[in-house]
Amino acid sequence: MNIDEKKIYFIISPHINYYHSYRGDSRGTNGFGKDLKIMRGILDKLDEIEEIGYSFRDMKVTWDYADTFWSIQLQKEYQQDVLDRVIERCKKGKDEVLIGSWANAAQSILDTEEFIQDYKWFLENDMGIGMKQLFPGRIAPYARTQEVMFTSGMIELYNQLGVEGFCLYYSVYSFDVGRAFLNPRLSENQRYGLVKFNSSISDASMLMIPMYDFGDIIDFFSIKRWFKLIRKMQEQGKISGHALLFFNFDMDSEEWIGYKLPKFLRWMPKTGGLNELAKAVDELEYVEFANMLDIIPKLEIHGETTLYPDAADGTWNGFYNWAQKYDNTKFWTIGQRARWFKCITDTIVTKDLNQSKKAEINKLLRNSNSTSESYIKNKLLFASTTNFGLSVPYQHPNRQRTAISYGLKAQKAAEKAFQLTINEFYAKKFSEIKTDNNFMTVVPIVNRGITDQEKSGIKTPLFIKTELPHDISMDIITQNKKLDLKNIKCGIYQNQSNENLFLECFIPENLFIDNNIFTSDLILRDSDNDKGKIEANPLLLKNEVVTLKLNHNGDIISFIYKERELVCPKFLESAVTFGKPKEGKRYAPKQSKVDILRDGSDGFSASIKIISDFEIVPNSIVHVEKIVTLYSENPILFVNVVMNVCDIKGLYTAEDGTSFVQEGYDMRWQEIIPCEIKPNLIGDEETLKIWKKNFFGKVSYFNLDMREVDSRNSNIDCLVSNISDGWMAISDKNWGLLVGFNSLKAANFAFSPLKIRDKGFGDGYTKGQQVRINPFGNYYGNLLHYWTEGSGHAAKITPVFQVHQISSTAPTYSGKTLEFDLIIAPYEGDMPPKAIQSFADHYSIPPLVIIGKKNDSKIIENYSIFSKMAESLKEEYKVENVMDMSYMEWVKDINKEFDPNKPEKVKGEGLVSKLGLYKLILQLIDGIRGR
Repeated sequence: MNIDEKKIYFIISPHINYYHSYRGDSRGTNGFGKDLKIMRGILDKLDEIEEIGYSFRDMKVTWDYADTFWSIQLQKEYQQDVLDRVIERCKKGKDEVLIGSWANAAQSILDTEEFIQDYKWFLENDMGIGMKQLFPGRIAPYARTQEVMFTSGMIELYNQLGVEGFCLYYSVYSFDVGRAFLNPRLSENQRYGLVKFNSSISDASMLMIPMYDFGDIIDFFSIKRWFKLIRKMQEQGKISGHALLFFNFDMDSEEWIGYKLPKFLRWMPKTGGLNELAKAVDELEYVEFANMLDIIPKLEIHGETTLYPDAADGTWNGFYNWAQKYDNTKFWTIGQRARWFKCITDTIVTKDLNQSKKAEINKLLRNSNSTSESYIKNKLLFASTTNFGLSVPYQHPNRQRTAISYGLKAQKAAEKAFQLTINEFYAKKFSEIKTDNNFMTVVPIVNRGITDQEKSGIKTPLFIKTELPHDISMDIITQNKKLDLKNIKCGIYQNQSNENLFLECFIPENLFIDNNIFTSDLILRDSDNDKGKIEANPLLLKNEVVTLKLNHNGDIISFIYKERELVCPKFLESAVTFGKPKEGKRYAPKQSKVDILRDGSDGFSASIKIISDFEIVPNSIVHVEKIVTLYSENPILFVNVVMNVCDIKGLYTAEDGTSFVQEGYDMRWQEIIPCEIKPNLIGDEETLKIWKKNFFGKVSYFNLDMREVDSRNSNIDCLVSNISDGWMAISDKNWGLLVGFNSLKAANFAFSPLKIRDKGFGDGYTKGQQVRINPFGNYYGNLLHYWTEGSGHAAKITPVFQVHQISSTAPTYSGKTLEFDLIIAPYEGDMPPKAIQSFADHYSIPPLVIIGKKNDSKIIENYSIFSKMAESLKEEYKVENVMDMSYMEWVKDINKEFDPNKPEKVKGEGLVSKLGLYKLILQLIDGIRGR
C-alpha cells in the first residue's frame, strides 16, 4: 500500500461505570457525582468541538458501558437527558457501543451459565435497559470485559455468542493486561492493528484489538508526536497498511474534559482533554476519527498470539486488587456457600419431581427475568468487580454492605430451591430404608454447571468428615465399640465443639455406583487394634508413602514423596512483612511448639499442631496455629490454619475525591503470610509451570516465562494470575505440588499469590527459578516492568496517580483472624493427575452428608450451619434492610439528605506535591518535546 493511502484510524472509547469501590452511592463527590459531572462534560465538549468545524466534522465515540444494571439505572434517574444525547448520537451513526457486562461482573470468575446470562441481559432485559433496547443497530461486536479480565474458555464462549473480538490493554505502564504476558512481543503491525487471538485450550480464536489510554501518551510526549511515530513506522514499512490506535480509559477521569491549569501551563500535552485530541487529528491529514463497526472489518489481521495466564488490569496484570483483601475472601466464601446450595440442588433434583416443583426450583435458581430475585441474578450482581474493588487497601463502606447483601441474597434464593429438593430427597431415601439403625447418605456434588467440563466425576475416594449421632458417640465411648461402615477404614475422634464424636473416612469411588450416591447403615462392632505404618512425634509425621520432618525449633524442614525432596526448609512458615515500602522487615517465629494430636496408633491418621507466636512491634503479637494431618496410605497433607493478626492501626485515610477511606490504617503493613508453601521445584533450562482450574471447569496452565518477554521481570514480587476454582498446582514438568482448599471454610477466586525469583531464594537444593505460594495471604513489592519504544516515563509518573490502586492490601488484615483448610498433594509428572484433580474438586465443594434414623426427626447434616452463618453476617454488617431494597431504593436512601446546592469539601493534593519536583520537571521537559 502506498504511504499516501495509509491512514491512522483513531478510536476513542470512554469506559462508563457509575458504581465504584473507591466511592460510594452518594450523588456527591464521594459517590457517582463525579461521573454525572464528567459524562455531561464529555458530551458538551463533543458538541463544542463539532461546532468549531474541524476537517473531520464528527468526533466519533465508541461508548464502553461497563454495565447496564448500575450505570444505566443511575443515568436514567439522575441525567436522562445525557443518556438521550448518547442515544441520539448513536442513531445518527456517529457513535456506537461495545460489548460489556450487564452486572459489571468479573466475567472470568463466572461459571458458563452465569457468563451467558450476563451477556444476554446486557443486550436485552426486562428492565428495558439492554444495549439492543437502547442502541439498536449500533453495537460493535467486540468485548471489553470489566477490568479487561480474561481466562481460558472465554474465547470459546464469545465464539458461541457471536462476539468477534476481544479488546486487550497493551499499555506501557501498570494499568495493563497483555504487555508483560504475551510472548513473543507484539510487532508494530500487531500493536497498531488486529491480531488473531488464539485460545490456550482449543483451536478457537477471535480478533484481539490492542488498547491504549492517556497514560501511554506520557511515553510519547504528546498525542500528536505519538501519531507521528506511528506514521514513521508506516513510512518505514514496519506497519504495512492502515494503523489503528484504540484509546480506552475510564470515563470519570478529568483527562477527557481537560484540566484547569494556569495559562502558562495550558500548552502542556495530555492536559487539554478531547480538545487536544481533536486539534491533533485536524492537523494531521493521515489521522481520522473512526468507529469500530466501520473500520475493524476493513483492517488486515497480522499474525497471532495467545494469552496463557489469567489476567486483569489490576496491579501486576492480575487479580491482586480484587482478591488479596481480607474482606474479599470473606465475601467470596459467602458466594461459594450460595453456589454449594445451587450445585447440590442441581445434583439431587430427580425426574420424580413434578413439573410445577421443578419449575419453582428453576425460577429460584435461574429465572430468565432480570427483575426476579433469583440466585443467578444476585450472584451476578454480587460478582461485580466493584464489590471486590480496584481500590486498595479498603473499599468504600457502602460497597461492603451492598457486596455482602447480594451474596446473601444469592444464598437465600439457592437455599429455598435446595429445601424444595431436599424434602423430596428425604422422603425418597427414608422410604428405601429397611432398618431402624442409623444410616449415612453421602451425595457428592457432580453437577457444578451446564457443560461437561463443569461436571465433577468421582475418580478417587472421597474424604468425609462429619459429626456422629449422640447415641453412637456414647456407645463408642462407654463400650469401646468401633464403627462398621461397609469395611471402610475410619477414624473416630473427639470433637472440640461438643460432646459428640466425629467420623473421618475415605469412601472408595466404586461405592458411588447408585446414581452417585453412597448409603450405608452405621453399625457398631467390637474394637480391634488396627496397625499401620503411620506415626507422629515432635520431629516426624509420616505414613506409608510420605515423610514430613521437623527440627527442634518446630520448623518443617523436609517433605519426601517417592524418595524425592519436594520442599525447602521452613515449609508452611507463617510470617508478616512490616515497615516502610521496600524497607519492610520479615517477622516470623523463632521457635514453635509442636503438640501431638494423634500419634497414629489407630492406624488411620496422625496429626500434629504447630503453635507459633511472634512480635511485630512491642506488645503486638501474631499468633498462629497449624494442624497438619496425614492419613494412612495417602500422600496428601491436610493443613488447617488459624492466624490471629495483631491490630496495629494508623492515621492514614483517603478522602481526595477519587478515593474515600475514613478508617485509619497503618501503611507499614506490607505482607501477610499465613502458611507459605516453599516448593523445592527448580526451573533451570525451562521455567516452572502453573496449572489452574477456573469456574468454566477449564484446566489450563501458564509458564513463568515473563523474563522472556522482558528480562527486568525475571523476579516478580507478586503474581496473581491463577484463577482457582478450588485448586492450583506448580510443576517443574517432572514433579508437582497441587494446593487445594475447602471453599465452604474460606474461598477466594484467586486464592494464592506467587513470588518468583529467577535465581532462587537461596534455600533450594539446586539453583534456578523458584516460587513461593501464599494461600489466603498477600505479597507486595516492586511492580512489573513494561518494555516500550517510548521514553519509559509513563511507568515513572503514572504510579503517582495510582496510589490507591497499587498500595499493599496488607492493612486490611490488621486485627483480623484468618482460618482456612488446605490440601497439599505431591505428584509425579507435569499436569496434576485426574485422580488428584477429582479429589481436590470434591474437597473444594464437599458432598452433602446426612446421618439419622428412619423415624427420628433428629438428623445430622452439613448444611444448616450456613444458614446460621448468613444470619450472623446480616447482623455483623447491618444489611437486613439493605437486602429488602432494590439498588435504586438503596441509592435514594443514601441520598435522602443530600443537598446538590451545598458545596462539598474534598481533601486532595496539588499536582506539584503529588509529582514531586523531579517528576514535575520531567513532565515539563517531555511536554516541550511533545509540542
